[in-house]
Amino acid sequence: MKLLHKDGSPEPFRIHAHWDHCRPISQEFPNAQAFFGPGTKDFCSPGHLESGQPSDEIEWDGRWFGSKQHVTEDWSEFEGTWVPWGTFERALDYFGDGSLWVIDAPGHMPGNLAAAVKLQGIDEWVLLGSDCCHSMPLLRGTEEMATYIGQDGELKAYLQQDIPAAHKTIDNIRKLQADYGVQVALAHDATWLIEQTNPVLMSLLDDNKKGACTIKVHPAYLEQLTMGLRVGVIGPTGFGGSYLCVELIKRGYAVRGISRKPENLGQNPAYTPYSIDIEKGSFEDVVDALKNLDVLVNEYGPHTAGEHALQYKPFLELTRKIIICAKAAKVGYFVMVGGCGSLHYPGSQFSTCADTKIFWLYYRRGIADSHAHVSYMEERLGSMGTSLRDYRNARLAVRQGKSDPAAEKLIDKYEHAVMSNDSALEFVTAGRTSFMFFDGNASFRWTYVSPPALYRSGVRTGSYTLIEDELPVKPAPEGHEESDLTGRLHGISAADLAIAIADEIGNEKLLGKHWSAYSDMSDDTPTPSYVSL
Repeated sequence: MKLLHKDGSPEPFRIHAHWDHCRPISQEFPNAQAFFGPGTKDFCSPGHLESGQPSDEIEWDGRWFGSKQHVTEDWSEFEGTWVPWGTFERALDYFGDGSLWVIDAPGHMPGNLAAAVKLQGIDEWVLLGSDCCHSMPLLRGTEEMATYIGQDGELKAYLQQDIPAAHKTIDNIRKLQADYGVQVALAHDATWLIEQTNPVLMSLLDDNKKGACTIKVHPAYLEQLTMGLRVGVIGPTGFGGSYLCVELIKRGYAVRGISRKPENLGQNPAYTPYSIDIEKGSFEDVVDALKNLDVLVNEYGPHTAGEHALQYKPFLELTRKIIICAKAAKVGYFVMVGGCGSLHYPGSQFSTCADTKIFWLYYRRGIADSHAHVSYMEERLGSMGTSLRDYRNARLAVRQGKSDPAAEKLIDKYEHAVMSNDSALEFVTAGRTSFMFFDGNASFRWTYVSPPALYRSGVRTGSYTLIEDELPVKPAPEGHEESDLTGRLHGISAADLAIAIADEIGNEKLLGKHWSAYSDMSDDTPTPSYVSL
């Protein structure tokens, strides 16, 4: 890592002592000084090549750690006051203003360092993790540290000098992500560079380096990197699941479709169908279905069985089962796709959409205002969609001045039923309650996405806006109550929500968060509710 002092003086380098991180710098930066972590000199001296000849027994470069006549590089160990920072016990405030912390991160080798940088202008922290661990799957916990039994009979790790210390450092980084929202860049993990979907990490690079991310990577290596992220999708042939699978495969991820008939999505080299009835299968069978996944997306929804399948208890029981099995299978990141019922209703501190009766009237009116949304409901929910079409037609007649007693009676009857006991209330309330499995739960890594109220099939705009915890709504007109949602509900297409979820899979920016996304829904052209490969 290269940085400039604030006064413009020569560049200091912060590194650990392996060759791939401390190649001699004097020719490129003759005035630079390198800084290593405490304990480096004792561990690395004398260095390799000190005699002028290579040695198989010494792995440290003599140009750094040899005797004075052989040393060519200017370096020293960090000194100063080390204090706790975040989840780490020892850190050094390098500039004295809290913008850059050099972190003692033992495990890989004595003197191994990481650095935490506060990015100017966007108020985000990034941990430059060096070789604290060597891959995101290892950091997520979906892969184990590579170990072997040494000649002395002791357990050793190929890439870590001190196994317990390395595990502790990795755990500290995980907690930084979960508890503080810190972004992480590892020295030997290039997936974020290739995907270019994490805006915080990409802000570390100038335009030339961003272009070099893809230009200089061999295609075979690029394929290996992207295909290395293994994503399971429960419900791959359903509404949201089918759009998500297609989006993930476009990005080069290896996707495992998990359902009773996952083969119905189609065929693709990056898609593996895994047939299982999650509802009826044993816990052990479901665990097997979820093993060796970096990410699991739960897109389960019984909608294809019709409105009578939208029940409270079965959905919650199955959600509990999936969470238990995902934890047992050591899934690295759990993405739960719930419903808008858990989002906070505007103007209320405690009430969610599912708790607020008047929401259902605004919701049904918002759906009825869209030909595309009514068409989507007809395709997915049968009679519920048919009655909605009749309601839409009656409302249109009133707006066009063609109202008659029959139309007005139909509207009154429909809205009375909505306010009394909307047919979707039970299932949406189940979605609201399912969030309680996640809220404040630090026993596994999760994110919970609640689609906005007007979530339907639609065009792929390629853009979206994120919001946390709150129902996405348009600003209230002047003189209107904040709780009046007439004409103010936001929506998103399944294609655009798939983009938002795929982005989150790649950057994990919303770890431990409850969020929604919305996009431009002005195009009211009906599109298919399900897609295939």
